[in-house]
This record gives sequence, structure tokens and C-alpha cells, in this order.
Amino acid sequence: MTVCVERNAVVDLETLVQQVPQWARECGMVPLARTPGLTGRSVGLGPDDLGAEEFVGLAREGGARFLYYVAERFEAEDFAVLDDGDEEDSPEDRLDADSLKTLRALRRRAKTHDGELDSVALCFVTDGVAHYWAAEAPWRAKLDEQWTEFSNALSYGAQVKAEEMRAHIEQESARPSKELEAHPDMRSARGMWAFAIASEVYPAPDGADDETLYAHRRILQGALRDAEAAIGQTAFRLFTRYEQELDTLATEILDQQLLNGATTAAVRRIRVQDFLTEKSGGYAPPKRTVDLLLARPELKAPKPRPGGWPDGQLHFG
Repeated sequence: MTVCVERNAVVDLETLVQQVPQWARECGMVPLARTPGLTGRSVGLGPDDLGAEEFVGLAREGGARFLYYVAERFEAEDFAVLDDGDEEDSPEDRLDADSLKTLRALRRRAKTHDGELDSVALCFVTDGVAHYWAAEAPWRAKLDEQWTEFSNALSYGAQVKAEEMRAHIEQESARPSKELEAHPDMRSARGMWAFAIASEVYPAPDGADDETLYAHRRILQGALRDAEAAIGQTAFRLFTRYEQELDTLATEILDQQLLNGATTAAVRRIRVQDFLTEKSGGYAPPKRTVDLLLARPELKAPKPRPGGWPDGQLHFG
């Protein structure tokens, strides 16, 4: 449970933190400058519900033996701190001029309250229920409100910028994607080879800064992804048609004597793959198509006959 902090009623926190121990002793309780953790059942109250002295009286009526209290002092250096996001450069360096001006003004206002009490919280426990009362300085509430507004604006701005970047990448990757799709070497390229071809088709601009290089790489990756998808679709349609023409393909291989002298399964597979790649215009054939073609009876490797010679005759030197 989150303790309810009321911010409408104005409380003199510096005076309050001096009075609380005195009130506790007058009510027969032991004041402890600590607050128990939020566990189990609890009730949150604030100055708009009842005053601090009334809360202490409520603790006495409830039979509490201890009155817990804590006072927090504001540390300006810990306020309005931007997340660096594990980046090497400062997060302030990534802000535009207006955002940086707003942030610096907010930090200046926060510095004027450095070391001041920004909140006081009281607590007592009876019958297993923790009762909390908390008050916050109005200036702290205002600073928190301004920081939240700034953070939301920054987050929205980052979201808009990211959407603009995605749109830019999608638009800019269309041209190199078509060029890559038409590049003959791309039809059988994979992994780093494909990326090397893409880098040659769409090289990074000379003297580009880090942001430009990042955008270029994203465009290159998008273009490569789209080109590989298009090439994959074309290859799928092409080899699906080839699988309906296995007899014709087997006849071509025999007519061209491509398997003559291929004495191992590995060599026969390589030659069939090369045949299909050349016939398709450079597309790498899928294993399924190669297996189906090699399984044709006319393309199966001949089995050795008794005596070790294909013609079954004995040969003498």
C-alpha cells in the first residue's frame, strides 16, 4: 500500500518535527525516529483528515506504545536526474535547446530548497494495523509536478522522434532494397556475405556523425531484410515449380552428363545444387528440392556389382 500524502493543508514541518517527540511523551508513548515498513494492513492519513497532534492523540486512544516518525530533507543533487540509458555520452547532450533550458531552470528552483525538510511522516500500530500520517512541503509537491510534466514531455518527444525515425527508415530503405533484390549475387548470399553486398550497394556517407551512421545502418538492415524476404518468395515459387518438373530436370542432368565421375554422395549433391543454382538464375536451391531430384531413379548412384566392376567382368592388366 502507498501512504496517502495530503498536499492541500499547509504544515510547518520544521516546527512539527520538534513537537512530535514532546506530544508522544505527553501521551505516554515512546517516540522513535523510524517508521516501520508497509506490510500487512495499513491506513493512510494526512493533514486534510486530521492534524498531526490529533493523530498522536488517536495513537494514545488506540493503545499504541510507540510513536514512529521520520523527517526527510531535500537533496537537490538527487532531483531531476536523467537516466543515462547506459550510453557513453551525457543524457543532457541528447536534449534539444528548449528541453535543456527547462531542465536547468527546474534544477535551479530545486537548489533553492536544498537541505530543507520536504516531508514528515508519523506512524503507530495497534491490533496489527499500521496507521500512517504524512505531510509534504508545498514547494516539493510543486517541484514533483513540474518534474513529472517535464519527464512526460520528454518521453512523448522521444516517442515522436522514434516514430519519425521509423518512417524515415522505411522510406529510405525502399530504393536500396529494390537494388539488392535485383543484385544477382544476393540470390544465394547469406549472413555476412549478404551484408557485405548491401554495404557496397548502399555505402555509408563520408564524414558522417554517429547519429547519421546509426540511421544509415538501420536503413541498410531494413533494406537487406526486405530484399531477402522478396528473394525468398521468388525462390520459393521457382523451386516449387521445379518440383513439378523433376523428370525433365533429371533428363537435363543426364543429357549434360553432370554426374559422370561423381563417385560420392557429397559430390553428386554439389553438382545437382550447382545445376539448380545456374538454371534458376542464381537462387540457392532448398535441401528439399535437391533431395527430391537426387531421389529420381535415373539419378541414383549405381551400386557396385560383384567383383567390383560395373560390367561384372574380370579385368586383367
